[in-house]
Order: sequence, then C-alpha cells, then structure tokens
Amino acid sequence: MAYLKGIKFIGGLGDVTAYTMKGSDKIILRRKGGASRSRIKNDARFDVLRRYGTELGGCSVLGKAIRIMFGPHRALADQNLCPVLNQYLLPVQRLDTTHELGRRSIRLSQMPQLLAGFSLSKKISLFESTIRSAITARIDREALSAHLDVPELLPGINFHPLEDQPMYSVTAVLGIVPDAAYDEQQEKYVVSPWFDTMYAPVMVSTAWLPSGVRADATTLAVSLPRRPSAAEFSLMLSVGIRYGMFLGDGTVQQARRVGAAKVLAMG
Repeated sequence: MAYLKGIKFIGGLGDVTAYTMKGSDKIILRRKGGASRSRIKNDARFDVLRRYGTELGGCSVLGKAIRIMFGPHRALADQNLCPVLNQYLLPVQRLDTTHELGRRSIRLSQMPQLLAGFSLSKKISLFESTIRSAITARIDREALSAHLDVPELLPGINFHPLEDQPMYSVTAVLGIVPDAAYDEQQEKYVVSPWFDTMYAPVMVSTAWLPSGVRADATTLAVSLPRRPSAAEFSLMLSVGIRYGMFLGDGTVQQARRVGAAKVLAMG
C-alpha cells in the first residue's frame, strides 16, 4: 500500500486511485486493475467469487444493524466499524452447514458472546487503560434489561482520563440485534423480518463528573420497551466513557470523537 506525501489529491489519475479512510489522516494509493466489474458480474468463472461477495454483503447488512444498536456510542468510534465487524461475523456465517455458499445465514443469536469485548476504538485496550478496575454487568434476557456496576473511580489509581478533558461520564447502551439470512424472493440478505425502526437502543449514564475528583461506585440500570416476536435475537450491552466541558450557561457539551467504548456483554 502506498501513501501520498506532499502532493495531495483524491480520485483517479491514470491507472492510480487516491482515497482516504476513516481512522487515518493519510491519502492511500491503489493501482487500478483486475477483471472488469461487468466480467465479474457475468462470467461463470467468477461464480465462487460472486458467492463470497454476496455473503460479505450479508455481513455488512447485519453489521449495519449492530452499528445502529451502539446508539450514542458510535460517536466515540475512531475507526470504520464496518470492515471490523465483518471480521467477527464471517466466522458465524461459516457455521451454517444447511445452506450453500452465497446463501449461508448469519445466526449471531446462536453464539452472541462472540461480540463481547468488541472495541469501537482502533486501540483495543483504550477503555481498559482508562478505567482499570473491572466493570461488571448482568443481562436479564427475559426482562430485556441489564445492570452495570461501575466501581469507585480514583484518579491516578484505577482511573486515568485524558488530561485535557475536565469532565467525563460513564454510559451504557442496551440494544437488540437481529440475525440475518438470504431472502430468495428479494435476492439479497435481509435482517429478521420483525426488526424495524421501533427497536431503538436505550442509553443511561452517570452525571457529568470532574475528571480529577474521586467518584463513588454506582449502578446503571437500563431496559428495552419492546420484545421481538421471534426468539432469534441477541441483547448487546456496550459501555463507554465520554468527555465534555462546561459552557457558559452551566451545561456540559460532549467532546466530539473523544472517548472510548466497547461491547461489555451479550445475552
């Protein structure tokens, strides 16, 4: 992979394409080449490649639903989550031995713990390096609820916030994640039919707290108002730490793209 330095442009130039990628401030160069899009789409010799491409598209469909269920924690991500989530979902898809290649389902509900620990940051340990004492969680699948226990936070001991951020808040988001399968009539991957915009993630948080002051242990409780009509779903509890600063009117404004978040538990 090549990078531009000094000269900057985006787009195609001859047989080279320049583009940017979320999470990097560099301009990436890629040489054009390979089979044409039309040939890949129609040539029988590319049938297996098309099937793998279809399945990757299915992972992206489910990955979109997962990203929605991160709710406000998406603002704490410092990388493009789509390809990272695909790396987690492709192994789930390969477990489907019932359907043929290109039609295999993604039954995350059969092994939801696969996503536990998933980091929204490029630096996987960013959250743990900020809050160094364990945050424990309890998920009640029947009640569609979760409880998250945040320990006492002692700056410089088990709590290491960013030095230039005066305020922080610990947040928890509970969301419901569907499965995904190939729909023969629509000829594409779709998420479970019960899943719609009514299934929104719910967030709870501590108050805004000064970063340099000890904070008491606390418990955050969160629940979802609506149960799916099918049993094939996963509950996803993510935890985050966001930063902010006081405004002139006494309110706190959250800092953009600053903080950390991860999937704490699945159920």
